[in-house]
Amino acid sequence: MVAKTLEAQASTGQTGLTVSAYPIGTDTVATEVSAAAATEAANRLGWYTCTADDLAAGDYQVKILSSGGTLVASWMARIAAGAGTYQCHESLPDTIPTVQTVVDAIKTVTDLLPSSGALTDLPVNLTKVLGTALAETTGGRIAANLNTFWDNADAATAQTVDDVGAGAGGSATLAKQNEILSSLSGDTISVVANVTPGGTIILKQNDDHTIASSNTITLPFTDVGAVVHALTQVSGTTAKIGFRKKKGGAADDIVGTIDTGTITESADITTVVIEVPAANTASKVLGEYRYDVQIATTGGDITTLVSGPAVLQQDNAT
Repeated sequence: MVAKTLEAQASTGQTGLTVSAYPIGTDTVATEVSAAAATEAANRLGWYTCTADDLAAGDYQVKILSSGGTLVASWMARIAAGAGTYQCHESLPDTIPTVQTVVDAIKTVTDLLPSSGALTDLPVNLTKVLGTALAETTGGRIAANLNTFWDNADAATAQTVDDVGAGAGGSATLAKQNEILSSLSGDTISVVANVTPGGTIILKQNDDHTIASSNTITLPFTDVGAVVHALTQVSGTTAKIGFRKKKGGAADDIVGTIDTGTITESADITTVVIEVPAANTASKVLGEYRYDVQIATTGGDITTLVSGPAVLQQDNAT
């Protein structure tokens, strides 16, 4: 048997009371104590006590009837599973933890904290933080990274990337720069001498644009998958470049040479090395030209790889 007692208020001096407890939401009495068992406290006048042994845990509406069956009082009570005395009130208590429960919770947290020094022993459940199971490719990496970014002399902030050093990053090669610029402009781009950022080849009259003079014309262009580069490397294939004067005739044509062995490819950028010796520009008309870079197969098939503008300028130093 679980000994339980109900206490409820009613006007003082009552006798022959009946106390009934109804589970919330039902009209069936769970326990009913007759007049003989409902007694008024000797000093706390108006407080009546009755036994309610084995009353199940739950919320109840408690009614007190007079000896003539008239309703004297109506209260609410929350009964726990354990033995004890349970008072009736106007409403059910809020489901807010008791002060002692809160104190116990705070004590549980503070017991986890070290008594002094850095919080090196504070347990952290990263699975709860991330909301998913941890999956390290190499054991210990997460712990090492936490140490790197949080174990520092500045108690107010965590370390930044600047504190630990940035990663290696990508290589800003000329070919990659050219690829980015080409994508933006839709034109052939180079940032080397003799080719403007817009892709215009600049020829200086009487200049030797040759490998021997270290003054070649380096022309990169986008070649996704190195398809064009593969064509230039077929055995027997030759390459050339021709410049034709705008509003001019064949007599003004400028001829350059390309050695297919010097054509390279990297990161979807094919680079052509062009040579135009001084003799090929000495007697030509200054001004605007158009160029075509072409390859010819052993069977005589000709393919234009890239076209663009060019300018023949006077060499002011000669």
